[in-house]
Amino acid sequence: MKELHNLVNIIPVIAKSDTLTQTEVRTLKTRILQEISDNGIRIYNGEIDEEDDSPEIRELRDAIPMAVVGSTTLLEVGNKRVRGRLYPWGVVESKINYYWAKPTSSSRVCLSVHVRHPYLSV
Repeated sequence: MKELHNLVNIIPVIAKSDTLTQTEVRTLKTRILQEISDNGIRIYNGEIDEEDDSPEIRELRDAIPMAVVGSTTLLEVGNKRVRGRLYPWGVVESKINYYWAKPTSSSRVCLSVHVRHPYLSV
């Protein structure tokens, strides 16, 4: 990351965050941000062609590192097929932010990256 942070925007994420509790996610976020700071790595700070103090930018900054859920598995939920992970207690859909994530945070960043750099596979 030390060699990349001058060339690209680094957006730290916590993958498979559905396997962690809220407390574990908060603790891991704090630890990741401390490691990034200790090593002098610059990360993407949420400047997206808007004023720096807009609520959306603050929301994005506060969400980093973003806790994400992804899956390539198609599951039958009700009468529709969704990508997600099946657990004994239910299904976590990869397109839906679940209870401790703010809706649209990560999707807004991905959309912005895709629009600005359409040649990237997001």
